[in-house]
Amino acid sequence: MLRAARTLLDLKQDEAARLCHTSLKSLVAAEKGEASRAILHKLMGGYMGAGIRFDGSPDYRTQIVTLELDEAPADPQIPEI
Repeated sequence: MLRAARTLLDLKQDEAARLCHTSLKSLVAAEKGEASRAILHKLMGGYMGAGIRFDGSPDYRTQIVTLELDEAPADPQIPEI
């Protein structure tokens, strides 16, 4: 979920670490599933402050990461089929 959040914000790992006020090493560990609960909360808080919303089912089988924009883009990119 953390990697998905970073991707939605179009951030590189070092940029995301700065945004969330943590070290690059901690961010990398968290994306590998090897971080403490405190680091996870710090990262999630930073992403939520940038517009990311985390959601999912109570049993954790469904996890949803969305980016909430203040306003719709002027020229949304619609993929061609």
